[in-house]
Amino acid sequence: MNIRLRTLIMLPLAAFFLASANTVYAQNELTGDTRLACEAVLCLSSSTQPGECAPSLARYFGIKFDKPWETIKARIDFLSMCPAHNEPGMSSLIVAIANGAGKCDSAFLNRFNKIEMVRKECKKVGWYDHDQSCTTTQVELISNKKPDYCLVYENHEYTDLNTGYVGDMLTGGRWADVDEYDQALQRYKDNYQPIPRGVTYSPLNDGKSENDS
Repeated sequence: MNIRLRTLIMLPLAAFFLASANTVYAQNELTGDTRLACEAVLCLSSSTQPGECAPSLARYFGIKFDKPWETIKARIDFLSMCPAHNEPGMSSLIVAIANGAGKCDSAFLNRFNKIEMVRKECKKVGWYDHDQSCTTTQVELISNKKPDYCLVYENHEYTDLNTGYVGDMLTGGRWADVDEYDQALQRYKDNYQPIPRGVTYSPLNDGKSENDS
């Protein structure tokens, strides 16, 4: 892989491929799907993905089947074409990538990682505090908890990934990738509106409130 890509990906993982190329496979033998598989592992292990990653990522994400488990298995098989797949830690990395890549970035999490809540709003209608009129509505919020497969993917020793949650789930919180986190946090602060008095949230089919304003 060219110098730019090697410097932009994480060094520990790159060392795997350099060692493998020097001791088992000559660098010039890494062509076709073998080369694309190695590049895909490198690119999908880093939050930085330069233009050189485009061919390998297109090949990887182009592997699709009707059943999710078939897609995951086929992607594992593709990544395992890289000669370094038997190196220590590589097998678990490939499995983590196949389960998490493309499903743990902010765009995906903000769109699909949702939680349904019940929003209850009560207004005083009489002299006494218990004289209230309450309405409930079902709302969908962006969950502040990552799926387990994302935690495995991001916490692997050979990945350099971090998608953080900005703000509070009940006041418009959302996920942001590491390179846009500061800007997203500033937008959240600029648009922040506190939960109105009399409004509470509780999980769907659960009477416990998340807050009590």
